[in-house]
Amino acid sequence: MAAVLVGLYITVEAPYSGMSMNPARTVGSAVFAGTWTGWWIYFLAPGLGMLAAAEAFLRLRGPRARLCAKLSHVEGCAASSASITPAEAGTDPGAAAFSRCRPRGTGTAPVRDHTPEDAMRRMFAAVAMLVTLVGMTTAATYAPKSFTSKPFMGVKANTGTVTATVDAGRISLKVSDDFVIPDTLAPSWQIVDSKGNTYLLNQFRIKGDKTNRTLTLPAYIKDVAKVQVWCSFAEVLLGETSFDTIVK
Repeated sequence: MAAVLVGLYITVEAPYSGMSMNPARTVGSAVFAGTWTGWWIYFLAPGLGMLAAAEAFLRLRGPRARLCAKLSHVEGCAASSASITPAEAGTDPGAAAFSRCRPRGTGTAPVRDHTPEDAMRRMFAAVAMLVTLVGMTTAATYAPKSFTSKPFMGVKANTGTVTATVDAGRISLKVSDDFVIPDTLAPSWQIVDSKGNTYLLNQFRIKGDKTNRTLTLPAYIKDVAKVQVWCSFAEVLLGETSFDTIVK
């Protein structure tokens, strides 16, 4: 069943969420990519799912339905402090492997006690609450922000604006519909950050009649002060625009 579920998750969910079932893999990918969008759900969901499944089982079946995997119950069960006699366990170790354990307390009525399972559930509940609070704070901190530039000004690029969106630390740029790509050889995106560093990126025109009117900046570009249209062939500036505040 586990293999079927894993295969189903990967087949159905992977195209939408990436289907990371290993927290270590989630952290490793996020660190090197510099993208932390929705990271907290990958840590919160497994613990909450485990707690919900355990609680649902206890609610539906009761604490007496817990099974013990010990082959011999003579010295007591792992899930109970009570001992089961050889007559109760039976002479066949295989048949006794999953015998029902007695609940804590005396008699047959189950008594609610502070068992290790209770302490473990409380600990996971506290951790889940903490992760939830951290996730909510992170989501508020990394809420998407948008910036609109001033109009382009230049010899060849002098129409339209740029909209910059910052989401989870990544910056995306999109030129407006009225922006006209200069009719020159190799017009390209060029970014100038707050320190004056210049980054020459993709060309506006690609194969055929396709164009790059949107651009997601690499993680090493931390902020944007100006967006320029650079002619990679003649190495001249065709036009540029700036923002009222630094995009970061």
